[in-house]
Amino acid sequence: MLASLPWGGFSIITQLHTGHVALHDYLKCFSHAESPFCLRCQAHETPEHFLVFCTCFTHKHLQLWHDILHTV
Repeated sequence: MLASLPWGGFSIITQLHTGHVALHDYLKCFSHAESPFCLRCQAHETPEHFLVFCTCFTHKHLQLWHDILHTV
């Protein structure tokens, strides 16, 4: 499945998996963000938060899980 992704998609998945992605929790470590919190819901903006818990993306989360379950 990963082999069929374009380079940009593979890169983003790798960044999310390692946690080295342009989300506030990571950017704060390098003083590239003022706080580690999500601008939308004020939780720590981590890959897990972004992919699963951020309520601003609930519709996208459901769509992602639907796509994943129907690809397997």
